[in-house]
Amino acid sequence: MGEPRDAPPLSGRPSPALVFHQLTQLPATGPPLATLRVPCQQPGRREQVRRPASCRSFGPATPEVDAAVRAVADVVLSRDRDGRKAYPSAGGLYAVRGYVVQSYARLVTAPGGSHQPVLGAVDPEEIRTATFGQVAGQPNWLVLTGSQPDYQERYGLRGYRYLLLEAGHVAQCLIDEAGHAGLRALPVGAFDDEGLAAAVGLRGTRQLPLYVVAMGAEAARG
Repeated sequence: MGEPRDAPPLSGRPSPALVFHQLTQLPATGPPLATLRVPCQQPGRREQVRRPASCRSFGPATPEVDAAVRAVADVVLSRDRDGRKAYPSAGGLYAVRGYVVQSYARLVTAPGGSHQPVLGAVDPEEIRTATFGQVAGQPNWLVLTGSQPDYQERYGLRGYRYLLLEAGHVAQCLIDEAGHAGLRALPVGAFDDEGLAAAVGLRGTRQLPLYVVAMGAEAARG
């Protein structure tokens, strides 16, 4: 099929680069060299943004680690007095939910002031299997899920993008808070959607697995 008659042929359209230069008033040959130089870091700036590397090998499950991870999740996912949470959400919908799979207690819990804090028993090895064995040891697992219609009803198709962005914001806050609590974490984006939903007890619900964060104490080295 050809292009619509009112659309110019591809060969006659300006390239995205040329459009950019027309909008910015920069020469088409490229911006001056001076504009490409990276400004010097201010003293102490690099220390402020430095974060520990991801951890792929965790220590054994203990009641203390379970409690520490649950506390991290509560801090991030709970609302403050004004009804806001620690991360941005389009329209303040906060459609992303978090579930903590506690490896020692072998329970799925819903932090953040949920009316049903304990959802049921779980085998943490099912989470490891659903995440394709990317993590060693016995971490706790924070499973982030969302309901696409919650955003789509307000924002249409763009709502799915906002849902994914919110999941990313939540994961970053969890990782940062874990560092403050002396824990290590690893974000996991590759997983079996159906297997993960079944392991957490969400099969048949509107909740879609979006992101996973493994969290706990780092395994002893050597």
